[in-house]
Amino acid sequence: MSDPGDDPVAGPDWEELSHVLVDLVRTAVASAPDALTPVQLRCLEVLSASGGRARVSDLAEALGVVASSASRLVDRLVALGLVSRRQARASRREVDVSLTGAGRRAVQRSTAAVTAALETATAGMAEGDREALRRGLA
Repeated sequence: MSDPGDDPVAGPDWEELSHVLVDLVRTAVASAPDALTPVQLRCLEVLSASGGRARVSDLAEALGVVASSASRLVDRLVALGLVSRRQARASRREVDVSLTGAGRRAVQRSTAAVTAALETATAGMAEGDREALRRGLA
């Protein structure tokens, strides 16, 4: 007896869709002028959405990683000149991270690259299908 997941009429191949989406985003991010990793870009996006500043612990929570991983990620972004870090005024145990001007520009360029890749990838779709995809993925 065959598995219903093997029947192409039964629905999408979720594993294949996962690979397509990951490859699309990875390729788009890598083609951006700053060549950030998807995780680095996501961190910068979280900072941008929070007004350009956040605590390392808040970044860790938003990214779904432990604080030490977020701290190492911030170290790499500091080395690239995309963020700055300093001890929080409220607590000596907390660290504030801020986007630099270069970090803001990197977010804009990378977001534009991902947007362009998504537009290219969905160019052959009907507008209603594109909107349904956007809503479904949101």
